[in-house]
Amino acid sequence: MTRAEEVLSELRPHLWSDEGDVKILDLNDDFELILQWQGACNSCRLSHLTLKYGLKSAVMEQIEEIRDVTVAS
Repeated sequence: MTRAEEVLSELRPHLWSDEGDVKILDLNDDFELILQWQGACNSCRLSHLTLKYGLKSAVMEQIEEIRDVTVAS
């Protein structure tokens, strides 16, 4: 399991409680972690807040090499 996957695993129970999830698509050469929403997160109006204040902040705080966390459209 990658370090990013470990961090996301800590947050997944919160996503699962709303029938959502997130999948890692890529970690590119610019150290940008690219995610994909799954389940209910695809249509949630608040997913941008979950990304900004939950996933992105946790990943970037715990893995200093990561420069950005985005969601593929």
